[in-house]
Amino acid sequence: MTSENLDPSRLVSIKELSQSANVPVVTLRRWARQGKIPYYQPGGKNGRLFFPADAIQASESTSPASERSTPQAGRTPKWMS
Repeated sequence: MTSENLDPSRLVSIKELSQSANVPVVTLRRWARQGKIPYYQPGGKNGRLFFPADAIQASESTSPASERSTPQAGRTPKWMS
């Protein structure tokens, strides 16, 4: 992810974002890898991830509602019928 539009003074760690947004760290890592939320990785490939404090809200407002609530393909389990 490019870092031109990220202000380093307003970045939070992955743990801080996880606690404030009530989202697991694993999910935040996956969203960053998929490009769903902006991030900054100053240490290179194996470095720590930093996020804008409003990364979750920004990604929800820019993605269409249809992408957020798309059901998975496949059969419906019997217990859901």
